Amino acid sequence: LHAWRCSCALLWVALFARWSLGGGQSSVASPVAFVAPLVDIGAGRGVRFNLPERGQRGRIAKSSGCRRAAGSTSNPSAPFSDSLHLPPLSFSIAMIASGALLGPILDGFHSHFGVLKYHDPVPFLVELFGIQVCETAAWVPALFGLAGIIIGMLYALLDRIVDTPAESRNVGVDKVFIGIACFILQYWVSGALLGPFGFFDASLASPLFTTGVTVVLWLLALLHWRVFDGTSVGFIVSALTAFGGPIIEIALLNIPSWDLYTYSLPDFFKIPTWIAAVYFCGGPAVGNLARAVLRATAARRAEDV
Repeated sequence: LHAWRCSCALLWVALFARWSLGGGQSSVASPVAFVAPLVDIGAGRGVRFNLPERGQRGRIAKSSGCRRAAGSTSNPSAPFSDSLHLPPLSFSIAMIASGALLGPILDGFHSHFGVLKYHDPVPFLVELFGIQVCETAAWVPALFGLAGIIIGMLYALLDRIVDTPAESRNVGVDKVFIGIACFILQYWVSGALLGPFGFFDASLASPLFTTGVTVVLWLLALLHWRVFDGTSVGFIVSALTAFGGPIIEIALLNIPSWDLYTYSLPDFFKIPTWIAAVYFCGGPAVGNLARAVLRATAARRAEDV
């Protein structure tokens, strides 16, 4: 069953990589290529997300300075505001879809190992070819979709603002695929080792064992960032994810009259503290996917010009 769930998750990643990230080449079957023509909104394609190289930025800055010196009425803060242009709509759709489709499968590991249990609304099973893929609730895909677009947007905007080197932004499909596969593995390991229905009954485990596994999860998360990302943007977004994700969960679990789900072995405001390491590991996995999708959508839009 676990192999089937991992296969489903990896199959989605493989299909997504084939359709959307295949060297920036568009095709009729590509969801990114399909929605890209829909994002030409605003005069002059105002939402376009260009990534000029360092030399081009210098020429742009000089040109902007000359226009201001000549009495141009343009906004003096334009160079900074340009860096805050949002990515195209197709990018947002791709990131929301990736989170909504992959997230519930990953969370299904925690549900299966008893790490958490959904309450209200009543959870349901997702099956593929008669085999259970995961157990989830109606609100879970939307929450993971929101996480996907938030992390993706942070990567896209911060890469532009801090001028992340092109070689770090232009990640290959293999790196995206392997990074997400390692994130899937960490999700599974956390449930298998720290869930009451895992390899060990975590409810009977000593605090030393739980602490040791938590340290291992954090080491894996940091190694994941170092191997698959290694940028300051990646570390910042991963740290924000590791902090913000648990904060959102604490809010959801402590809203009066809400009974969405519970963790079986919480140790801090109804959540297990080790979950922060899983969130951190998700930063580079989602971030590299965002970089690749952004490059693919930019290539598709360049072909239309």
